[in-house]
Amino acid sequence: MLHYHESHLIAARQRQKTEEFQVVYHIRAKVERKIAEMVNHGMRQARYIGWVKKELQALWTGAAVNLKRLFKLIQGDFCRLRGALDSLFARKSRPMRLPAVSLLTRSGQTMPFLGELD
Repeated sequence: MLHYHESHLIAARQRQKTEEFQVVYHIRAKVERKIAEMVNHGMRQARYIGWVKKELQALWTGAAVNLKRLFKLIQGDFCRLRGALDSLFARKSRPMRLPAVSLLTRSGQTMPFLGELD
């Protein structure tokens, strides 16, 4: 005998094979990893009573996780750091460049942690 939710399970498995699901799941996996990291830093249960204090705890935990990620980026792979900064300041109409990099290029200065300036 089949499970009474068998038709839903079959439909879900078929949907998982579509390209649209793969794109969405790729994004979802990244988000779920960050949520899991925040849970490891104490977000499963709030330490304080009251909505405002809980919200503040969530914001501080998110900031700590973001700083931790930034420090890992700075300490490790400088190419990834430059790519992250470029994408942060990118504009669709212009090539991806940091405003600081273009100003330094004009002045003749260099920023060794950003790599070679074009």
